[in-house]
Amino acid sequence: MLLKPYFFLLVLGYSLVANAQDNWDFAAPHKDRCSIGTMLDMTRCLEKELRATEKRLDSEYHSLSRSLKSAEPLESAQAAWLRFRELECNYATSGIGKSVSLYPYAQIACKIDLNEKRIRDLRRYSSWDGAGAPQRK
Repeated sequence: MLLKPYFFLLVLGYSLVANAQDNWDFAAPHKDRCSIGTMLDMTRCLEKELRATEKRLDSEYHSLSRSLKSAEPLESAQAAWLRFRELECNYATSGIGKSVSLYPYAQIACKIDLNEKRIRDLRRYSSWDGAGAPQRK
C-alpha cells in the first residue's frame, strides 16, 4: 500500500500551497497543528480543533445575546447562519466522494473556517454602537 504515504503528502502539499496563497483560510492554523500522522490522526486532531472553535463560538454568541435588549434577531440570524454553514460545507466538499478519507477532514476544516469567521463577526457586533446597531440592555 504505497499509495497511502503519497496521498498524505499530496494532501499536506496541497494544504501548504493553499495556505501560502490564500490568507482567507481561517482554518489554516488549525490544519497546521493537525498536519502530522495518518489521515485518521489528522481528522481526529481537527475534530478537537472544531470542538474548541465551537466552544468559543457559543461563548461569543451567548455574550452578545445577553447584552442585547432583544436577542430574537440574533437568534434568527444564528439559526440561519448554522444552516448556511452546513450547506456551504456540503457544497465546498461536493467534489470529494463521501467514502474518501479526505471527506471528513475537509468537512471539519470548512466548519472551522466558517466558525472562525463567525466568531470574528460576533466580536465586531459586540463592539458595534453605530447607526442601526441593536439596542443594548
